[in-house]
Amino acid sequence: MILSGNATVTTPSTWCTAGNSEGAFRAGPLSSQQLSKTPPPLANNFQLYRNLLGSGINFWAINPHALDDPLAYWKSLYPSTTEQVSPGFTWAVWMKETSGYLQTDFNGPLGGMSYSGNVGVRVIHTDLNVTQHLTGAPGQYGTEAADAGTEVTRRSYNDILPALNLALNVTDKLTVRLSASKNMMPLDLSQWGGGLQLNYSLLETKTGPIYQVATGSAAGNPTLNPWRSTNYGASFEYYINPTSMVNLELFHIDVRSFIINGSVTNCNLPDEDGVVRHHCIAITEPLQGSGNSIQGAEFDYRQGFTFLPGLLANTGMEFNFTYAPSKTGERDLAGNEIPFQDNSTESGNLILWYEDKHFEVRLAYNYRSKRAFAESVGGITGMEEYEAPQRYLDASAAYRFSKYAQLFANATNLTNEYQRFYLVWADQFGHSNFSERMFTVGVRGQW
Repeated sequence: MILSGNATVTTPSTWCTAGNSEGAFRAGPLSSQQLSKTPPPLANNFQLYRNLLGSGINFWAINPHALDDPLAYWKSLYPSTTEQVSPGFTWAVWMKETSGYLQTDFNGPLGGMSYSGNVGVRVIHTDLNVTQHLTGAPGQYGTEAADAGTEVTRRSYNDILPALNLALNVTDKLTVRLSASKNMMPLDLSQWGGGLQLNYSLLETKTGPIYQVATGSAAGNPTLNPWRSTNYGASFEYYINPTSMVNLELFHIDVRSFIINGSVTNCNLPDEDGVVRHHCIAITEPLQGSGNSIQGAEFDYRQGFTFLPGLLANTGMEFNFTYAPSKTGERDLAGNEIPFQDNSTESGNLILWYEDKHFEVRLAYNYRSKRAFAESVGGITGMEEYEAPQRYLDASAAYRFSKYAQLFANATNLTNEYQRFYLVWADQFGHSNFSERMFTVGVRGQW
């Protein structure tokens, strides 16, 4: 690949020293060689992949196992490679929670029925220190920006979280439960600490080529508030036998603060030569959301097949389905209502299992409908990014040697599904995340 150099009449001294007399340079010393003559780590690991995910596409690529140790592989091709500090990925978060709670339990008879419950309050004081490394002057082509020092954000906040739980035993098989509570959940620490990363693209101008700031992403924001919500629930549980039950739960969640993936516009970032030309770009970052609600119903059915003969009496099934519509009050470019981010309107799973005194095995099929993933992509209002519906199959097995030791094996994503994201319309492809099948084997111990 040949790229234009960045020398001009007025700026003959450039970052690129590999350019020829015409101001051009090669992207790497290996790019001019025939593949068969490149070093063995490259030549011996190129292979043909056919019919990518059933698409009919064939392509050549490096065997992924050659990159099990990425740094070692890279240095096998470029031995003089050096490491560089990356301020956008360097951060630290220190968090301390001090909490206390009061709770009282109660129970008694009520007109031939019995009731029980508890009421209490938890108080949490949180101290939060976030240290972010600032992105300084842009680096040379293909290198990281300079580390411009650190910025420390110190915060503290208090949460008072009351809770009430009530259970009414209507009969020996039917129980009605009511609950209400306030909740607080800290963020993933990277959502507070993650820094800014910028990308540049080649732009030909009348005075010569420049690498113009093109896109950016900030993984964290130290001013974000934790998740806070008020939850209400009512459930009806019917116990068929010791291994079987039916449950219907109705819920309503008022979300006071939450995090959304969005973008902001910044017109004051320098291009790669350090000059601020006030070119506006969209910076994707986590943003503060507030004032939304989710409500819905969850149905749960668990059945042990104890009535079957022989080993089949140790089998059973579980079925769960949740319907949770939500609205943000906004619409995408197609006029569709945008749901609450990361919330699927429909989700569920079906589990088949076998269990005896020593051996157990489970097979689980999971489903979730589409979900909103990011809003205002590229700074365009209504350009919503969605994740397409997901279906995947998991399995697990375990053998208990004694009450102290158990051998287990887990398999996830047996059908090799992947995440597919699109912009507003299902055929407007955005990007995909591929997660291969994963197998885990281990031993659990308890004493």
